[in-house]
Amino acid sequence: MKLSFYLLSLIAIAASHPAFSADPPVDFERQIKPVIADRCVECHNSENLMGGLSLENHEHAMRERKQGAVIVPKVPGKSLLYVTLTLPVRDNKAMPATAHRLPHDEIEAIRHWILEGATWPDGKVGEIAPRRGRAGNR
Repeated sequence: MKLSFYLLSLIAIAASHPAFSADPPVDFERQIKPVIADRCVECHNSENLMGGLSLENHEHAMRERKQGAVIVPKVPGKSLLYVTLTLPVRDNKAMPATAHRLPHDEIEAIRHWILEGATWPDGKVGEIAPRRGRAGNR
C-alpha cells in the first residue's frame, strides 16, 4: 500500500515537471521574441528605458533592478514580466501600459517559457530592436 502511494506521488511530481509536460517546449524565437518585439520593446529599450528597463536582449532583461527581477527563471510569480501582464487593467503597473492587453495564449506562452527556465539566446537571435518611427523611437 505504501509503495503504491509513493509511486503515485512520484508520477504526479514527474508529470507536473515541465520536462514531462505534454506541451512542446516554448520556442523563444517563434513564440516569445515576437511578443516582446510587438508589445514591449517599443517602450522598454535602451533609448527610452521606461521603468528603467530594456528588453532588447538577455543581458538587459536580466539586469538587477531595485524594483525586483524582471525574469526569475522557473518562477513566473516572482517575474515582473509575467506579473505585470496579469495585473488588472486598472492597476497603474499593468502592462502594456499604452496598448491592448496581450491575449491569454501569449501570456501563457510567457508563463511556460519562464517555468522552463526562460532561455534567451545570445547573438542576433536574442536581440530585439525597437521599431523606428513608433512612439518614443526616433
